[in-house]
Amino acid sequence: MKKIFILLLFVVNLAHGQSVTITPADASQTTIRKFGGTATLRIVGAGESGFGTGTTGNSEISLSNMTYLGASATSSIKFNNVYSIKNTYTPNLAGEENTFGMFYNTTPFFAFNPYSTVLETVPISVSHTASNTLSLANSTALGNNVKNEIFFKTGSYFTGAIKTIGTSASFARMGFFTYTDQSSNNLVERLSIIDGGNVGIGTTTPQTALHVIGNVRSSNLAGTGSRQVFADVNGTLTTDSQTNYLAISPSSFQPRYNNSGTFIASDAFSDCNMSVGSTDDIITGINLPHGATITAVELFYINRDNTKKFQCYFSRSGFGLTSSQIIVNAGTSLVSASSSDIKSIIFTPNSSYITVDNSSFSYKIILEVQTTAGVSSTWSADMSIKGIKITYTL
Repeated sequence: MKKIFILLLFVVNLAHGQSVTITPADASQTTIRKFGGTATLRIVGAGESGFGTGTTGNSEISLSNMTYLGASATSSIKFNNVYSIKNTYTPNLAGEENTFGMFYNTTPFFAFNPYSTVLETVPISVSHTASNTLSLANSTALGNNVKNEIFFKTGSYFTGAIKTIGTSASFARMGFFTYTDQSSNNLVERLSIIDGGNVGIGTTTPQTALHVIGNVRSSNLAGTGSRQVFADVNGTLTTDSQTNYLAISPSSFQPRYNNSGTFIASDAFSDCNMSVGSTDDIITGINLPHGATITAVELFYINRDNTKKFQCYFSRSGFGLTSSQIIVNAGTSLVSASSSDIKSIIFTPNSSYITVDNSSFSYKIILEVQTTAGVSSTWSADMSIKGIKITYTL
């Protein structure tokens, strides 16, 4: 094909449909120059104005190229031989290729290929004094699954996206997507924020402020073995040991053997005892949280009989064992001056058995009346139990 070089063709539509065509003999020397001022080329499509009648004037600069199959031809407008606006045209049997761009020397900072619908730019920094510096709008009416999307791509792989996704005609959520795939359709929504502010991880319909489907891991809670997690007064989660108390009321006790005397629990005085002369002990089961650490056992009692004392047995019995392991085995020493003089004594537990293991043991406390010499004895009218407080940590 014969090459035809036409550097510039100006068609000026005049008022009477006339045209002027400039075809320079030397294509490299078409110059409009004005010394000491501004060189101006003005193209005016003059029409006729009127009310309901008249003609329309249009202006046009047309740059076109012709070339053979597989070769590229470029139309460009240059600015001081530094910046340029270019269109590259390449005819092929499979169809023509067209790219349009703005260039700094030979480097594009804004380029568009209509066949791949890709707009390529250099890194963009948007600056403005207004608060709405950048707005991305989808003109489609909001509705279910109507989206506004930003995609991230490295090489030929999509690596992430941020989308707003309509859930109805008046509601939407924001989704953050990840995955690495050559198709953007395979990106997975990992984090979702709905209109009410609830955040979902692994769910697009979070029901609470933070709704997570799957396990949650916190380095601040890491440590050795399984441990309890607590919320402090500010709502911060922690594994720091918290001091707790288990209160055992008088009515929790019952006769150990039920073979001597009568058990009496008084609501009026909030105490309990066996009838006078009984040789029976009283017993109660203990239900502490699994994994708790027992730090102290405090017995509250009344005893005006200076010849007798209470002996406290706190033990655990293994489900597969025939014997018990003693956590506390200690007696009282103080004597009450009157029926309203409540005494207390704190027992220190055996450190070998202070960790509660409800998977292997059951726990109980037995109170026995003994002489001050440690010999089993009978209940007197001057003795009663007000309760027990067990201190433990988790």
